[in-house]
Amino acid sequence: EDDVRDESGFKKLGAILMRSPAKKWMRCADEQDEGIVDKTRAGLDLYYAAEKENATAEFSDAGIESGAESFGEIVGMLASRGIEDENYAIAYSVGRHVGRWIYCIDALDDLAEDAEKGRYNAFIASYGNTLDEDEKLTLECLLRDESDSAMAMLELAEADENSRAYRIVKNILTESMPRVARAVLDGTYRKP
Repeated sequence: EDDVRDESGFKKLGAILMRSPAKKWMRCADEQDEGIVDKTRAGLDLYYAAEKENATAEFSDAGIESGAESFGEIVGMLASRGIEDENYAIAYSVGRHVGRWIYCIDALDDLAEDAEKGRYNAFIASYGNTLDEDEKLTLECLLRDESDSAMAMLELAEADENSRAYRIVKNILTESMPRVARAVLDGTYRKP
């Protein structure tokens, strides 16, 4: 839906063509967790509203925060599906921080293309079309803070630290996310 809203040409056409199989996946998800599709749509509506509200601002750190928080809420909700008790809050918080990180890294990765195509980007609204070295360092710290916060929450979980799942998530949070952040900020990241 985001590509249908933002893109043009083949990328938009591809997104339109994916609507049909996506509807089948959404029905399946809703069968497993009634209301999850509506909750996700409601979260996306808040995300789009925050994006629209901040699109007219010339300078808006609030745009980064509101977009990141809206997307973080969605990922937190999805990450905590089916989890109960105190682990629900932990899974939600890990997902929320990862979602905030995803929003920021995606906006940073899209910065040049969004500037060229005149699309809204929270970082363009706050920093302009390019980032200087001090701004990149600040943003790397912001991204590191999100992955560190997710890791701190994961460590609160009563999980077997030797389990494969725990080790994979820990590696993603402590190794992969910081590595991707540095690559995006120095311009060497390439999407698979």
